[in-house]
Amino acid sequence: MKQQLEQNNYLVIPQFIQPNRAKILAQNFRQHCQVYNLSGDDQVNQSKTCYNYIEFLELLVEKTSHVTEEVGESVLPTYSYARQYYEHAVLNAHTDRPACEVSLTVHLDGDTPWPFYIENPKGEPQELIIEPGDAIAYLGTRARHWRLPYPGENDYVQVFLHYVKTRGPNSGYYFDKNQ
Repeated sequence: MKQQLEQNNYLVIPQFIQPNRAKILAQNFRQHCQVYNLSGDDQVNQSKTCYNYIEFLELLVEKTSHVTEEVGESVLPTYSYARQYYEHAVLNAHTDRPACEVSLTVHLDGDTPWPFYIENPKGEPQELIIEPGDAIAYLGTRARHWRLPYPGENDYVQVFLHYVKTRGPNSGYYFDKNQ
């Protein structure tokens, strides 16, 4: 695993995807949410969510080798999860389930910057702001992470891409299977 990821619990990946592709993916996801009248989940009521939306599932698989290179360890894809957040949406501090051993939050689009917070190994919160197309790789099962109330007026669209280490203790969760 790359030293920066181990030392900080996160790694910023600029232009993980091209910004114009991020905007197109966001628009397609917004349309999907509207057509299927999606709702939020127990974690964030003021949102619309989707597990393994096909375009994000394709992105998850497509980017596996890129994630392996960035984090410095072979990974297997588990699942994608997308959210369209609305004004005042809050993501409470939490850690993730075993299928999220190495996770990425990819910023697709939004009307205002919105910090992502994560604790470093010393328990100190780190504030990170990324641009459309950028990603933050983080150790989701190890580090608490959250977002304060969304300050924008319209929305913020992002996708989580989740992976497990190929030879790690959670490898049996590839494609979101149980061990």
